[in-house]
Amino acid sequence: MMIFLKNIYFFFLLFFQFSSYRLKGLYILLSGLFKGFYFNSIPTINKIKGIKISRRVVVQNKCTLSIVEDGEIHINEGVRLGAENIISAKSKIVLHKNVLTAARVFIADHNHEISNDLIPIMFQGSSEPRKVEIGEGTWIGVNVSVLPGVNLGKNCVVGSNSLVNKSFPDNSIIGGIPAKLIK
Repeated sequence: MMIFLKNIYFFFLLFFQFSSYRLKGLYILLSGLFKGFYFNSIPTINKIKGIKISRRVVVQNKCTLSIVEDGEIHINEGVRLGAENIISAKSKIVLHKNVLTAARVFIADHNHEISNDLIPIMFQGSSEPRKVEIGEGTWIGVNVSVLPGVNLGKNCVVGSNSLVNKSFPDNSIIGGIPAKLIK
């Protein structure tokens, strides 16, 4: 009976709610039903290839998973992504086991290029990507931005409204703009 109800639920979601990008997200959701991950609403996903999601993952409302070129996003077991998170990978972003993010967290491994003053930034392309890793058990607060090349160790806590532009070791408590070690 439960499987029947899930099928009806997904039919109505598909029929009434999805844009063309979200249809790709539906494929991930349906293929993940038996792997044990859950999307509160279907995230916006621009490419299926390159996204790997493990078991017991929860993705809240209005999240975006964006793959640029041949990028990869690895979301490992037990990860919880808060509402309106944006994860954009041109190289590789790894969220290790049991990472918890609050709402409106931005994680990217690339940036806009800003090398030529005569060309608008939107036409300059993107900078060289640098891998981002978020360590097991790390908690990232509301409105945090994690920039390219950052490696957060295990069990770190990132305070709300922080800009993380460098790496920190295991068990760090960090916060601020730019983020600094608090404890």
